[in-house]
Amino acid sequence: MDPASRALPLTCCETIDMWSSPMPTPAEEIAYLFSKDDNAEKKQRRRSKSISSLEIRRQIHIQSEQKRRAQIKDGFEELRNQLPACLNKKMSKVTLLHRTVQHIQHLKRTQMSILAEMERLMQENEELRKFQQSVTIQQDGSAAAAAAAAALYPSPVSTMANQFHMYKQDQ
Repeated sequence: MDPASRALPLTCCETIDMWSSPMPTPAEEIAYLFSKDDNAEKKQRRRSKSISSLEIRRQIHIQSEQKRRAQIKDGFEELRNQLPACLNKKMSKVTLLHRTVQHIQHLKRTQMSILAEMERLMQENEELRKFQQSVTIQQDGSAAAAAAAAALYPSPVSTMANQFHMYKQDQ
């Protein structure tokens, strides 16, 4: 420990030890006073830095909170604009959320009924396609059977038509 630091107190708890150390010289006292001022200024700067950094942190927190609240407000406004029953109506956020849930449930029910109807129509379409194929097959088979039957058993109308054509050719 240097004599200057022993001669004068550095903190409020230290006392001057006049008996065990020699008296400080005027130069040592001036050096001590200047060092004390420097320390006080440093402490004051640290304190002001910490105060200013605390103030900066506080302001950043306030701005962040304001931004968060603005985003929530914008979200509720967008939600209100998307709901058909809530357009241009003033209502509480809780009511808006309840109506949103109701609308989503309605959309889900509608979607389920549309999917069920689509499934039913697809099955009906498949049944009609099968029926059409069976009718086409029957018609193809009936046409061939009718041609064979006509060759074997000519109808009276076709016989008369053939006889008329032959008559015309002879004339």
